[in-house]
Amino acid sequence: MLRFTVRKAALVGAVLAAVATPLRADDCCSPAPCAPAMRTVQVTECVPETYQVRRTVYHTECRQETYTAYRCECVPVVTPQVVTCYKNVSEIKEVVRRVCVNVPCVEERTVMKPCWTTQTVTTYCTKTVDRGHYECREVPSHRAACKAKMHKWHHRHDCCPPPCPPCTKTVKCWVPCKVCEQYPVTKCVKVCTMRPEVVRVCSCRQEWREERCQVTCCRCVPYQVTRQCTTYVTRQVPYQCTRTVSVCVPREEMVTCTRYVTRCVARQVPACDNCCVTTCCSKKHGHRWSRSRKCCD
Repeated sequence: MLRFTVRKAALVGAVLAAVATPLRADDCCSPAPCAPAMRTVQVTECVPETYQVRRTVYHTECRQETYTAYRCECVPVVTPQVVTCYKNVSEIKEVVRRVCVNVPCVEERTVMKPCWTTQTVTTYCTKTVDRGHYECREVPSHRAACKAKMHKWHHRHDCCPPPCPPCTKTVKCWVPCKVCEQYPVTKCVKVCTMRPEVVRVCSCRQEWREERCQVTCCRCVPYQVTRQCTTYVTRQVPYQCTRTVSVCVPREEMVTCTRYVTRCVARQVPACDNCCVTTCCSKKHGHRWSRSRKCCD
């Protein structure tokens, strides 16, 4: 359709350009041109056409469905079981065992016996003796000092006061002189001397002996008892549940489609003086329309 439309538009444009050309000043007196000759041509063009088509489309639907699920349940089951128990039974046994016995015996042993004796011992002792003597010394006297103060007070107005009596007194003092002296001392001292001596001693020695005795012991006796025991067994229990699932559902529907149909149509176009216009312009070179130089030059 595009090919025939372009051809028609080119021919109509050429005719309109020729008709719309302005007249020059020197052509105003020329006679009016005659009407262009028209001719009928067959043009092939594409025309849109609608038609109805039935097609299948899929859409998603949510549906509720019921399914069987299983849950675990612990079911108590009572089963008889044979249990082995033990009980203690007392019994008397005669056993032989080893015992340690102390046996008395007399032994001779050498011991160190102390022996005390008296001895005369002379020792030297030290004593301190004072070998001092007496000396005369002048010492301050409180009483003489008071008398001197009173004498000075009574003669304070005299032009030549008499001399003050002395404030000291003469005393006799002992001058010590300690000397260490040694002197002999004789005394009796007890001296201990250890002497060996053989004595008889009563002692006990240990001996291991075997003796028979009766002892009471306990023995475990097994016996079987049947008991009812409860155990829990896990079982799968079915139950019905409902869930929502998405389902693709096919559906047919009518759809209006458009298609292009090729048909021949008769068109009125102006006729060209040159016979080669119609012939040459209908030739196709590549993807465009052009005039042939051989027929139109």
